[in-house]
Amino acid sequence: LGLSITKNLVDMMGGAIFVKSEIDKGSVFTILLKNVKIVSETINVNTDNQSVAALDYTINKASVTILYADDMLINRELVKAMIEGTEITIIEAENGREILDVLENQIPDIILTDIRMPELDGFKAAKLIKENKKFKNIPIVALTAYAIDSEIKKYGKTFDEYLTKPITKDKLFETINKLLK
Repeated sequence: LGLSITKNLVDMMGGAIFVKSEIDKGSVFTILLKNVKIVSETINVNTDNQSVAALDYTINKASVTILYADDMLINRELVKAMIEGTEITIIEAENGREILDVLENQIPDIILTDIRMPELDGFKAAKLIKENKKFKNIPIVALTAYAIDSEIKKYGKTFDEYLTKPITKDKLFETINKLLK
């Protein structure tokens, strides 16, 4: 499962993964990523001599419920892994129709949605949500691999924020905190 997830993430980033394996000795996996921005981060060393990233993944609220829609299970699993150990609850949906179904019974603090999904895409679902007086104040974040200027202008008034896939934990928490203020 780990290799399958890794391969999918590497493919999504336009990279390649290679394996060199020897019987009874083991395997070496090499990942090649092109045009990846490297972000420097402060590293602290704890008393056990283990490196620990000095990044803050806290939220501005005691508990948060996020409705996350994406037709790709791997993307939903990735976001769930990023928020593990926090006070964030994720409600999953596979398309825009399921977002609307969830809203009939529960109002989340934030909606994260992929734009391109089957049945009802994220843009159409977001538009319907923003047109409904009961739901119009729920912040909606577009998660997309296609966040180019023409796309952003096209969808600009419907979404409160954009995150470009593959998303990072830093950007996810930064966006959540920004929308919760």
